[in-house]
Amino acid sequence: EKEQEFLSRFLVDFDQRKKSGEFYGVALFKDDNTRRLYTNYAASLASLCVVLRDRGDMQGTLDAWRFALLLQPFQNLYFTYNLGVLFAQLGMRDSAYIYLSQIDARDPALMVQIGSVFANTGYYDKAIEYFQRAIGMNPRFTQAYSALVMTYLSKDDKASAVKVLEDWLAINPTDTNARNMINEIRGQ
Repeated sequence: EKEQEFLSRFLVDFDQRKKSGEFYGVALFKDDNTRRLYTNYAASLASLCVVLRDRGDMQGTLDAWRFALLLQPFQNLYFTYNLGVLFAQLGMRDSAYIYLSQIDARDPALMVQIGSVFANTGYYDKAIEYFQRAIGMNPRFTQAYSALVMTYLSKDDKASAVKVLEDWLAINPTDTNARNMINEIRGQ
């Protein structure tokens, strides 16, 4: 509470900015019991978010996720990822970018998921970065190569798409689909 009172004194629009989820790090906790209670509230709000999203109430979903983030005592991958995806679905590209960029992903599948959201919102270079990181984590991860090729093609960068397919063929020389795709891209 002291942090909030302090911030509200010198930030004129603190309440509005806090409502929009900007002050994630503002502590709302007093002791371990209160922290556990807030964590339970945040988990319940996450369930509410799924129901609201399924009903098409995007504003309600957004408000519930933001509130859940304020109650969560530590950064939660599930909350941050879902809020980023929700922003992307709402066409709020910059907000999606901010939330998804906060995630320290160490799983190639999650890297591809995040990269796919970036690609779908037009942040192709950021998507390429995530797909390449996924390949670095697991050089045989088919989905990362596929997503990378599709992103390069979306950018109309055929040379880079062919290079990715050639890299894939270097470790999977019997993949006829990749060979056929190279021929198709080259117009052969």
